[in-house]
Amino acid sequence: MMQAQSDYQHSSSPSYADSGKARGTIASLLAAVETAKQAANESLRRAQSAPLPHIADNTIFIALFERHLSDREVLFSKIRQLDDAKASLRA
Repeated sequence: MMQAQSDYQHSSSPSYADSGKARGTIASLLAAVETAKQAANESLRRAQSAPLPHIADNTIFIALFERHLSDREVLFSKIRQLDDAKASLRA
């Protein structure tokens, strides 16, 4: 009986709850990274399929490539957020 009470107290402690919340945050960040990765891959595919030549004079290619760069920055930001969350969980 005493052991069960001890387990209950542990499971309701703030650090235990914070750990569960952090794991939920990491799971949502993993999903956000995957979504951002898919967006970056799709925008790269669109840029690569733009009419040739892929040079600075091709405004269609430039617009599509700039969109890809933007999507890539979002991906990097999500990865940094995930790394920070993992580091705080380890601390």
